[in-house]
Amino acid sequence: MYSNPQQNPNPGFQSPNYQAPPPKKSGPGCWLWVPVGCLAIVIISAIVIGVGVKTALQGPGGKGFSSSFGGIMQNAAKMADGMAKLQAINTATKQYYQDNQTYPASLPQLVPKYLPSVTSLHSTVDPNQSPTHVSFKYTRPANNAPPSTIYLSFTDSYTMTMGPSTQHISQTIQMSLDGKTNTSQTQSSTVSTGGTGSPTGTAN
Repeated sequence: MYSNPQQNPNPGFQSPNYQAPPPKKSGPGCWLWVPVGCLAIVIISAIVIGVGVKTALQGPGGKGFSSSFGGIMQNAAKMADGMAKLQAINTATKQYYQDNQTYPASLPQLVPKYLPSVTSLHSTVDPNQSPTHVSFKYTRPANNAPPSTIYLSFTDSYTMTMGPSTQHISQTIQMSLDGKTNTSQTQSSTVSTGGTGSPTGTAN
C-alpha cells in the first residue's frame, strides 16, 4: 500500500492507513488588521486635533474665538426659535382665512383659537425680552392675495467680537403666504484702535 499520496498511481484511492495532514492554522490575516489600523489612525487623529484646538484656544486669539463661537451657536438657537414660530404663525393665519374669508387685522387675533397664547408671537431673537411682546412684523394681506405675497417677517441683529475687530450682522427673514422664506443680510465691521481688549461674542 502507498503511504504517500504522491506515490499512489490512483489519486482517487487512499490507503486505510493514510492520514491526511492537519489543516494549517491561519493567523488573523490582513482583514483583521485593516480595521484595527484604521481605528488607531482615527484615535490618533482625534487626539492630535483635540490637542491642536486646546492649544489654539489657549493662545492670544483663542479666547476671542471661543467666545465668538459661543455667540454664533447662541444666535443659531435663537434663529431656529424664530423660524419655528414663523411657520406656526403662517399656518394659523391661513386657517384664520379659511374660517373667516379674510386675514386677521393683527397677529394677536390668532390667539387663542389658532395659537395657544400670545407668547407664540414672541421670539428669543427679539431684544425686547417680554414674553407678551409681538416680535414679528405683520402686514395684513388683501383678500384673495396671491400665495407669493410677503406679509410676515422678523429681524435678528447680533455682534461678534474677536480681538480689535467687531462684526455687526443683521438678518431679516420674510415669509410669504405659501410658506416660502426669503433672507436678506447686512453686515458691517469696526476695528478698535484702543488695543485688543477682552474679545467677546454676543448674540442679541
